Amino acid sequence: MQKDRCNKMKNWWKEGNAKRNWGITLALLAVAGLTGLCVFIPAISWHNHGGGMNIAGILFSLAAGCSLVTAIVQPWRRLGKYLVLLVGAILGFFALVWMHNMAYALREMTTNRLLLPGIFDFIDVSTFLLALFLCPCLFLVAAGGAALVSFRQIASAHTRWRKLLLALTGMACLAAMGGFIMFVFTQMA
Repeated sequence: MQKDRCNKMKNWWKEGNAKRNWGITLALLAVAGLTGLCVFIPAISWHNHGGGMNIAGILFSLAAGCSLVTAIVQPWRRLGKYLVLLVGAILGFFALVWMHNMAYALREMTTNRLLLPGIFDFIDVSTFLLALFLCPCLFLVAAGGAALVSFRQIASAHTRWRKLLLALTGMACLAAMGGFIMFVFTQMA
C-alpha cells in the first residue's frame, strides 16, 4: 500500500513533463551566465562601494537567477508543480531568513570560541544570500509558469467552474508577480 502511494507520487512528478529542449536550456544557461558575469562589472555591481545597492546590479542578479531556474523547470507542463514551487519559494524565504537570524545570534554568542564563529558566519551569509537571490527567482518563475500553464489549460477545461478556477489561478499568479516587482522597485527607490 505504501509502496503504491510512493510509486504514484513518483509517476505524478514525472508525468506532465515535455521532452527537454536542449537548445532552449543551453540558451537560458548562457543568458544566466552572461547576466551573472555582468554583476561583477564595477559599474553594474549590485553593491555600491559608497553604500547602498545598485538597481541595475540587482536586476542583473534576478535575471541570472530567473534564467537559471527557468532552464531547470522548462519542461514542466503541470500546474501543480509550479504551485508546489511557488509555496516552496515562499516558505523557503521565511525559513532562510529565520536561519540567517539564528546563525547571526549564535555567532554573536560564540565570539570567543575557536571555530564556531566562522561556521556560523558562513551559515549566516549563505542563508542571507539564498533568501535574497534564490527565493525571489523561484517565486517569479513559479508564479509566471503557473499563470502560463493555467491560461493554456483554460481551452481544454471541460466545465465552466474549472475554466473559472484556472482563470482565477492565472490572474492571482500574475497579481503576485506584479506585486512582488512593485515591492522590489519601491524598496530600491
